[in-house]
Amino acid sequence: MAQELTFDTKKPENAFREQRIDPLRRGERGNRELTVSIVSKGAPYDLTGCTVRFVGTTGAGQLVGPTEVEIVKATDGMVRHLLPAEISTDAGLAHWYYEIYKGDDYLDTTESCLVKVLQSAEIGGQQATVYIPILEQAKADEQARNAAETKRDEAEKQRAANETERETSFMEMSEKLSAATAAVKAARDDATASAEAADQSKQSADASAIAAGKSADSAAAAIKETKDAAADARLAADEARGSISADKSMYFKRITDENGDTWPVIVDTTVKGD
Repeated sequence: MAQELTFDTKKPENAFREQRIDPLRRGERGNRELTVSIVSKGAPYDLTGCTVRFVGTTGAGQLVGPTEVEIVKATDGMVRHLLPAEISTDAGLAHWYYEIYKGDDYLDTTESCLVKVLQSAEIGGQQATVYIPILEQAKADEQARNAAETKRDEAEKQRAANETERETSFMEMSEKLSAATAAVKAARDDATASAEAADQSKQSADASAIAAGKSADSAAAAIKETKDAAADARLAADEARGSISADKSMYFKRITDENGDTWPVIVDTTVKGD
């Protein structure tokens, strides 16, 4: 809503002559665009080179501003702005006026303007209720009680179903655990039997290796004995056969003494050669 106002720097002494604008509801904002003509004893106030500031108080006496406003036509003393939202913060009578500066010099102020800020409903307050006859209230209470009973029965059924499901799950889990335990035991028994069989096989292999070693040793000993016997036989044959000297003048034999040493012994000197 746009409103045009005139503020005179000749401030009235009688408060009943203060200007007023239409009331606001507490919390309203951004809905009052003010075009203000500043005058001095009715003549336009030349605002060339000046700044104008809005200064106000809420219905609770809190300060609003000072806030600089836009000068739209300096020679005519005309400014334009939105009424600050803070003005409607508190319920009650809010006031404001304008200050005129030139540089740092505080030149003048205007008369005041008043706006009534109406109270709003308290958010979060106690809500009003519609009167309900006793019979209707009794019916509503009965319906609420029946609904609560139904919900309680459904909750009990759900609890029983959950309990049954939990017991079933526990039994299934126990059976699976027992089966897994049996499988582990069987696997452990198989592994033990395999280990024992492997140990027995190793022992048999070791025994076979020992027996084979003994057989090899026996065979080697037998071969050695055979070789020794053959050597002894050859020696005995040589000794039995004897030898004739190269000039065929004698016949001699080799005799092995008790120490194993072999000696030539002349047997006959009558040998005649051809």
